[in-house]
Amino acid sequence: MLHPLCIIGWIIAMHEAKNTARALVRIGFDGRVHKFFKGLQAKERFENEVRVLRFLEEKGCEFVPRILELDANQLYLVTTNCGSRVDRMSAEKKRFFVQ
Repeated sequence: MLHPLCIIGWIIAMHEAKNTARALVRIGFDGRVHKFFKGLQAKERFENEVRVLRFLEEKGCEFVPRILELDANQLYLVTTNCGSRVDRMSAEKKRFFVQ
C-alpha cells in the first residue's frame, strides 16, 4: 500500500531533510515537517515522540513543534517547523524536561 502522500504526489514537492534507517523526514514548501517512522521499534519511537510533544504542549512549552496531523497506522507525523536541530539548551528551557 502506498503512503497517502505518494498517492497525491506531494512527496515530490518536498525537500528531503533526512532519510535514515529510522526515519524519512521531508519539509513541505508550506514549512510543515512530514516524518515517516521506519525500521526497528518504529511504532514505539512514533508513540514516544507523540507523547513527548503533547506533554510539552500541555506544559506551555512554546519552542517545540506542534502536532498538526498524525496517522498511527502509517507511523506518519506532521508538525510545525521550529528551525534547526537543538545542540544546546538554556536552563529555562531545560525545566520542561525535568520530571
